Amino acid sequence: MFKKLFQKSFSQVTLSSAALLSFLLLGCAGGDKLQSRTEQCQADFKESKKLMLGEDYFDAREALHGLLANCTGTGFMEEGQFLLAESYFLGEEWIEAYSEYNIFINHYPSSPQAPLATYKKGLSAWSHDYVPGRDETYTNDAVKAFD
Repeated sequence: MFKKLFQKSFSQVTLSSAALLSFLLLGCAGGDKLQSRTEQCQADFKESKKLMLGEDYFDAREALHGLLANCTGTGFMEEGQFLLAESYFLGEEWIEAYSEYNIFINHYPSSPQAPLATYKKGLSAWSHDYVPGRDETYTNDAVKAFD
């Protein structure tokens, strides 16, 4: 008796699962055209640039972090990393700007924007607030960057 009950329950579950799966597949078939990953990354990059132009640096950073996490190999990483550093620099968040420019310089040393990134890395270190009693690492780094 248990065997018959199990087979009946199993067949009902299988039938309902098949119906649900077909419903989901049919629902997706008539939708909008799916974007490729590169197209999605391009759209995200354009949105980030638009946010930067509107001086909405925080939201631009969020979008750029997503871009850098999800768009490897799509051609947007170099510009995305530079824009991320710029968002911190323009927002006068000097330690973060310094770090992001440093990442850019280390990953893209032959980029045409590398000299500008090096200069802005130095400016970020120089602009960092001096606190008495703390080490002078950022000041020393700024002097080295300017040299």
